[in-house]
Amino acid sequence: MKFKVGDKVRVVKDTLEGEMEGYTGVFVRYEHHDDSLLNYYVEFDDGGENWFREDELELINE
Repeated sequence: MKFKVGDKVRVVKDTLEGEMEGYTGVFVRYEHHDDSLLNYYVEFDDGGENWFREDELELINE
C-alpha cells in the first residue's frame, strides 16, 4: 500500500467524476473490494469524502 492512514494526499486524476482533481485531503482507510479498484477512502478539507484508486492520488510532503 502506497499510503498510510493520516497521510495528506492530492487527487491527481478523477476518472469516476472528473471534478475532484486538485483537491487535497487525508487518507482515512483502505478496503479491498473484489469488484472495484476504488480502494482508497479520502476525507477532504471541505468535509466531503470519496473513494479513489491508488494511481489517482499523490502524497503531499509537508
